[in-house]
This record gives sequence, C-alpha cells and structure tokens, in this order.
Amino acid sequence: MALLGALFLSGCAGPMPTFFAGETPDASGERPVDFTPASDLHLPDGQWQVVKRAMEAAGMAEVDESSILLSATITERPARIGMQGTGETVLAPAKRPRALQSCKDRTYRLVISLSDRRSGAVVRRGWAEESHCRGGLPDALPRLAGHAVQMLVNPVRDGQQLYWRTD
Repeated sequence: MALLGALFLSGCAGPMPTFFAGETPDASGERPVDFTPASDLHLPDGQWQVVKRAMEAAGMAEVDESSILLSATITERPARIGMQGTGETVLAPAKRPRALQSCKDRTYRLVISLSDRRSGAVVRRGWAEESHCRGGLPDALPRLAGHAVQMLVNPVRDGQQLYWRTD
C-alpha cells in the first residue's frame, strides 16, 4: 500500500529545479551598488518588495538618482510551451509532464536588467524560472528573485538548483 501511495504522489512530489543564468555585456565588470527602479516598472507592489529585498540582501541599495536603472518583469506561460530566440537558440525548453502528474504545469520567469541611465546599455541581466503544477508565483517568487539577483552579482551561463517540494 505504501508503494501505491508513493507512486500516486510521484507526479506531484519530487525534486523541483530552478533554472537561472546571467550576463554582463558591460566590459567593465564592475558590480553596481545602487539602482533606481524604472518609472515604468510593471511589478505589483508586493512583487516589487520581494525583488527589492533580494537586491538589498545582495548589497545593492535603491536610491533616487542612481546611474543604474533597474527593470524587472515576470512572465507566466504554460510549461509545455518553450521559448526560442533567434535562429535555433532555445531560451527555455518546453517541460514535459512527470509520470502520473494530475495537473498542468505553469512556468514563471523573472528577468531583472540593470541599464546605464545615460546610454541605455544593459550593464547586467539575470533571470530565473520554475515550473509548478499546483504551486503558484507567490511561493516561487522569493526563490526566483534570489537567483535572478545572484545572477546580477555572479553571473553564470547556465545554472540549476534542485529543492524538494510537494507541488
């Protein structure tokens, strides 16, 4: 009976990956220590506060007139739909359902960009994404913000971290 219960839960429990990456197109490599949110930042206040706390935890402070402008966006899509860039570049692969999964996954992706206020050039960019069957953005956002911000500080080309979750 325990084996049947474990099989039943296998579609909704297990290691959940958070995927993340970052880039620093700016050749200077200096890490910004402050930022000003873009005036057209389209994050509801509760979501912005989560991102802001992650920025502060990484040692970056919000100021009124920084030379660095912060932009952030959150997207949600069915996980079965991947994202492709130019040519054959896969930005995010489609996710296949797990065995015995009883609901459809949604993918949440947070992208944070830091740009030079004068030139508009992207200085640093970090992103993180997770797919969830029953869990939602409020549960995932603190992890997404933490990983996306870390990609502003110490970018990697392709990262993944697993955590155990019943979703």
